[in-house]
Amino acid sequence: MRSGLCYSSLSALLIKCSRPLNVAVCALRGSSATLVSIVLAILNNIADTVTVAVNHFKSKGSSCDDVSDPDTGDGQGNCNLTRTAAALALADWLMTDPTGSNGANVMIIGDLNAYAKEDPIAALKTAGYVNLVDKMIGDSAAYSYVFGGESGVLDHALANSSLTKQVKGLAVWHINADEPRALDYNVEFKSAGQVTEFYSPDVFRSSDHDPLLVEVLVKGDLDNDGDVDNQDRVAFSRTLGQCDGKKNYNPEADYDRSGCVTYADYRSWYSHFKDYSVKVK
Repeated sequence: MRSGLCYSSLSALLIKCSRPLNVAVCALRGSSATLVSIVLAILNNIADTVTVAVNHFKSKGSSCDDVSDPDTGDGQGNCNLTRTAAALALADWLMTDPTGSNGANVMIIGDLNAYAKEDPIAALKTAGYVNLVDKMIGDSAAYSYVFGGESGVLDHALANSSLTKQVKGLAVWHINADEPRALDYNVEFKSAGQVTEFYSPDVFRSSDHDPLLVEVLVKGDLDNDGDVDNQDRVAFSRTLGQCDGKKNYNPEADYDRSGCVTYADYRSWYSHFKDYSVKVK
């Protein structure tokens, strides 16, 4: 299983990427204990930086007997200790700013193979991350996966406190979990005719998990508090006239990406300020 992150170069710029975190977590040994996480810092077209960590934690159906992490019967399946240790290692790693971008906004996404009340998600919440599905929809109402006729959320988006204030919306796109397995991309147990007949060039059953859609960032919010006000004007004044490499240079205020914060950028910021003021009235 490989993780990756795709982004539109028309609306975002990759600032920094980190070598994947690939460690045997918590001194566990063997391939069962491996955590692989890809982290990238992205500057979007409204000049806000977001560090995104893409993950795929060990599945409940995997065997973790080689690291003494079997199914204990508590409902969390195989490898729960491994997933929890992975969550803790990931949170610790993100604290080190692995991309070197100095960005305040961090989001953890991916198939964490743990439901909302299970130990790995609890560990990330204890580390300061907010479960956005629970916050925006409610974990009892949401689902991204169906197994044995039961549904729940295995696919998560968790944000740190800075980014949580800037989340504007979230939805689970139900294109996969509700669809029959016969329509997926696997060809096992299908005749040659069924492989062709069951295929359709659309989005449905492109996976067995449903994707999450998260809308984040408030245009013009330079102090990351979720609004655009005079405090952001003060933040802009501190970086006005500063260029890349200078102490007070803020790339989030460099709207035209010229490498320097100018009055042209101020006009962009002021436009966002006016738009936000109209929306909140």
